[in-house]
Amino acid sequence: MIELKIIYDQEAIRNPQVAANYPWPTAESSMRQARRKTVPPSPTTLRELGEFLDVNNDRYQCSNQPFYKEWIVDNHGKFSIMFACDNLISSVVHQGSTELHADGTFKVVPLTPHSRQLFIIHLILQNHSIPVCFVLMETKSEASYKKVLERFRAKYPNVRPTSVWS
Repeated sequence: MIELKIIYDQEAIRNPQVAANYPWPTAESSMRQARRKTVPPSPTTLRELGEFLDVNNDRYQCSNQPFYKEWIVDNHGKFSIMFACDNLISSVVHQGSTELHADGTFKVVPLTPHSRQLFIIHLILQNHSIPVCFVLMETKSEASYKKVLERFRAKYPNVRPTSVWS
């Protein structure tokens, strides 16, 4: 989303007389209120986030392609949301990556929607770890990990690591 100050400055350049009578501090409050009315409420569950992203798939992009991939449900009904950059994965694989690492972090997950961890899949290229897939997970169960890795393999069959580390 474009910062409000940038929008104001662009309009002020096009309409300097109006801007002189309607300074930034006055405009900012009205602009924030207008933006709040158009921004949907934050989803409270990963399922709601997945449903929102399904409808707004092109809103978040990487290399002019959707960054959001899919929502995943494990055998126990727990949700995960997958994000990845197809061009980055293709490029890293094309350059010879044969090693996959996976790890989770708990310190950067959003409070809403509730998530237990951000699971990250890295491909190793020339001794550099390149994070290529990010998964917000509702739970840290074995069933969830298996389902996420199953869906990753299905979406990216060209990723064929000779070694996997976690």
